Amino acid sequence: MGPTVPPAPPPPPPPPTKDPAGELGRILRYWAGNLRHCALTPGDESASYDSEYREVGRRRVDGQAE
Repeated sequence: MGPTVPPAPPPPPPPPTKDPAGELGRILRYWAGNLRHCALTPGDESASYDSEYREVGRRRVDGQAE
């Protein structure tokens, strides 16, 4: 049996966006435009992604008022 090679370290994270407010606006516009395709029933959940396709948040429907 040969020597054990340690796993490679993960790549560094990408740098943060230079325009956080603009990026948030883009994320929210995309989310709002896609909302009509969501079930919006308890248990419905989806992720939100930035322009680098990194998950930056989640939307979940926990329940509805009666």
